[in-house]
Amino acid sequence: MKKWEIAVSSCFWGAPNEENFKKMFEDCEKSGIRLVEISTGGLDDAKKLDWDKLSEMAKAHSVEIWSFHIPFFPFEVIDPSFEDEEKRKETVKIFTSLAEKAAKVGVKNFVIHPSGEPNPDETRSKRIAQAKKSFAEMAENFAAFGGRALVEDLPRTCLGNCSDDMVEILSADDRIGIVFDTNHLLKQDNIEFIKAVGSKILSTHFSDYDFVDERHLLPGEGDIDWPALMKALDNAGYEGPVLYELNSPTTRFIKRNVPLTASDLVKNRDELAAFKKPTPHDIYKK
Repeated sequence: MKKWEIAVSSCFWGAPNEENFKKMFEDCEKSGIRLVEISTGGLDDAKKLDWDKLSEMAKAHSVEIWSFHIPFFPFEVIDPSFEDEEKRKETVKIFTSLAEKAAKVGVKNFVIHPSGEPNPDETRSKRIAQAKKSFAEMAENFAAFGGRALVEDLPRTCLGNCSDDMVEILSADDRIGIVFDTNHLLKQDNIEFIKAVGSKILSTHFSDYDFVDERHLLPGEGDIDWPALMKALDNAGYEGPVLYELNSPTTRFIKRNVPLTASDLVKNRDELAAFKKPTPHDIYKK
């Protein structure tokens, strides 16, 4: 069995507040999970994060903060692909400030969406060019405090919805890596994506889906061929964690008879790491 470390996004425990962070670290310690990603989604919540407190809680429970998911909304305020140059520069400034605060307590990996949406075809090339400038600047800025910028593949009309987009964005700076989100690709097969960019994948977001849109289901609850995906990652030399990004123990897309727990994620990772088809949780379709 391939021993990929398991990690979990804080979004699994709900809103980014002290009570939920406390439960996250307690659950991780009990289930043997040693890595977490801090995620807020929104800019306002990200600005409120107390990194000293998070670091204290992590150390108290023998957990490491592997990554920080830089906020990605509101789209009209923060977007690395803004065509307006001043707004683009301001986005880079905001993201750098947020990353630097997290870096002071040892966080090194910073997950960044390359754009908001929608992105019409007529502006797409310009948007990608702007995103490249932003990621080049962030790669340089983050290196000053020991961090690295990781661009995440995205669904629908977002930039980064295929390997061609990702290769183009990564060409801005060799220090940029990829966060491979397994449930975001809608126009390209996951295996093809891994073959095209595999050596640049430095972290992941693991969840399942129906190939119609992102669903953030537990692996085994959707339609991904997980043994094939894990073998492709292994062949690409991936050594980062299996990092679960699930909305919560429950989801609006399916009804689980029993909510997920952190221990369920560990069992799921063990099956994935053994290149087995994961056992679906106790669910029924809506």
